[in-house]
Amino acid sequence: DSVQTMATDGIAVFCGREFVKKESMELLEFLLLHELLHVYFNHCSRRGPREPVLWNIAVDIYVNDQCAQLFTADPSRPYSIDPRLIQPAIWAKDKTCEEIYDILKDVQTAEP
Repeated sequence: DSVQTMATDGIAVFCGREFVKKESMELLEFLLLHELLHVYFNHCSRRGPREPVLWNIAVDIYVNDQCAQLFTADPSRPYSIDPRLIQPAIWAKDKTCEEIYDILKDVQTAEP
């Protein structure tokens, strides 16, 4: 009950009961795949000393792109990711999570 949506610790996947009850099956399938890919790609262990919130954004950009590709039956009609979720970024295509994180970090610390 402490999980509001879905989450992983790198081993298990946790699902908030109330969240699961109210969301569509399509979104739940997407998010379950999302969490499983975090486990598969070992994102929790790869974070190292990086800022947790920024790392989570970087890996979500990466994973949501992977999910969208897996959910797309027709490449000419891309899968539409729920707007409440972090969207894949064109600039992040073919980059590792670490590279995405570094770009986000550079933008975060850039002069205004």
